[in-house]
Amino acid sequence: MWGVALVLVAVLVVKISHWFYRWANPKCDGQLPPGSMGLPIIGETIEFFSPHKLYDIPPFIRKRMTRYGDLFKTSLVGQKVVVSTDPEINYNVFQQGKQIFLDLVH
Repeated sequence: MWGVALVLVAVLVVKISHWFYRWANPKCDGQLPPGSMGLPIIGETIEFFSPHKLYDIPPFIRKRMTRYGDLFKTSLVGQKVVVSTDPEINYNVFQQGKQIFLDLVH
């Protein structure tokens, strides 16, 4: 009796751990920049909304720029997001609009 319950709990723990790992490390095939997705569902939202000085780069952004560079992925408010702090990339995105992203998909 206890053996069956123990096996079921072990399988459940493995499934949850696997789901958490897949969330934190999605397959990207070299298409997405480096970054962390944080916890499932809430991602890194809590750290993103933490208070900081008004006229300074938020610690959330600065920490990830140091770790991953000017372009990184994260998860905020349950959505996967790519953040760019590179002026050239931002300029190209604003100039080409959604066409640049459609070209990446097709």
